[in-house]
Amino acid sequence: MRRTFIIIMLALGFANAALAQEGKTKETVEAIRKHYTELKQVTDRMVAAYSDKGVDVDGPIEDYYDEPPAYFETIVRQNLPATGPHKETFRFFYYEYEDYEAEGGPEFWRKIHLATVAYNFAAHKYYEEYLFDEEGELMFIYARTCDTNMYEQVDFRFYFDKGKLIHSIIQGRDREDEAFQPIPMQERFKPYVEQYTRYAQTVKDLYDAIDTAEHF
Repeated sequence: MRRTFIIIMLALGFANAALAQEGKTKETVEAIRKHYTELKQVTDRMVAAYSDKGVDVDGPIEDYYDEPPAYFETIVRQNLPATGPHKETFRFFYYEYEDYEAEGGPEFWRKIHLATVAYNFAAHKYYEEYLFDEEGELMFIYARTCDTNMYEQVDFRFYFDKGKLIHSIIQGRDREDEAFQPIPMQERFKPYVEQYTRYAQTVKDLYDAIDTAEHF
């Protein structure tokens, strides 16, 4: 009887721990979504200030809506074997820090916040986003890719906590004029997690190289 009681208590303990972890994961995911939504509103306005909307980028600061454009943009063009002309556009939005009490005078520095990557292979278009926290840890990945083995387009959303994947959403559709439908995580999709996580570091390294080389 005592042994049965201990087993029951252990089972209840594991169940409570699992529920607590589930609640923590949900809170983290919701916090990331809120942060991402608010940030995108800002970055979209930044991009609009440089787009062809009649805004004078050399004009008064109020012409930049609420925020002045403050991001790096790098475009790579090349002719790839078998697929032809290739264009890849990187946009890097960053955190800005100021220390006016630093020894030797004020100091200013930046860290990557959000990176967007848009590119093509032949007629297929791809788009990715990588969101980082203030410590440089990966928080979120969004990627739209082509998966011709099953769907015309697949959307991935990966949520991270301290670099560890905690939640994923996958959706697919057969044609661009159709709505996306949920897809359960499948074995064949798991390599995408590693692929995009690894590329997030490449994107971060590219940002650091540009930031270091910038002429102030």
